[in-house]
Amino acid sequence: MMYEFVDDSGRQLDYLTAFGTDDNNKEKALYHDIVLTPIQANAKSITIKPFYPEMEVPGATNGAYKLDADGEIVKNYIEELEMKVPLK
Repeated sequence: MMYEFVDDSGRQLDYLTAFGTDDNNKEKALYHDIVLTPIQANAKSITIKPFYPEMEVPGATNGAYKLDADGEIVKNYIEELEMKVPLK
């Protein structure tokens, strides 16, 4: 699973760094530490949009991602997991 982050004005926030692991926890829960580009001062919230990328070879679990006509990864969003996070 991968994530997109969008502020309340529709501006996509890009990753600066990201790291995830399930090491060193008894429950084997996977966590992600993600640092994003700065959020605009007037933003009231960000939305976390989980998705899984479509693979170039249907049914594959690794390898190249399928790309659209603009060269972007084809994304299958998981709307049930989408979260809106208010900002102070």
